[in-house]
Amino acid sequence: LNDRARRANNVMVYGLLESTNPDVEMRKKFDLDLITSLFKSSLPIFNNSGIKMYRVGKKQVGKPRPLKVILTSQCDAELVMSTFSHDTATKANPNFYSVKVARDKTLQEQKYLKSLITEMEERKSKGETDLTIKYRNNVPSIVKITKTN
Repeated sequence: LNDRARRANNVMVYGLLESTNPDVEMRKKFDLDLITSLFKSSLPIFNNSGIKMYRVGKKQVGKPRPLKVILTSQCDAELVMSTFSHDTATKANPNFYSVKVARDKTLQEQKYLKSLITEMEERKSKGETDLTIKYRNNVPSIVKITKTN
């Protein structure tokens, strides 16, 4: 619970281009400019003052590391998560096509989600179709996709 509370102000950004500049300050500015552009595409009033961010994990050639963005409040993080639109961001900048934004999950939440994905893949391999993972009250579960006509 403490871990979840500590992460409440954070969002994780996956697939965002990573600078190869050797200067740390230039890389930070590059990330800040990209995050500002990304979030402003869906949330024009986004203000980048007071935010902190850093790349998570080891560098791998050809694969950008996730970017942890620490916003000034939980409300800001919830606002970014609720208003961010992948389609709008991609229209604003085609380079954002592979970008995903998610809340910062605890290790326990990550493990649970991974187990659900594994279970869903097993069920699909046994012939079940139209399965997806939906969040209800911030708890993920496997559900059948309901088709509407």
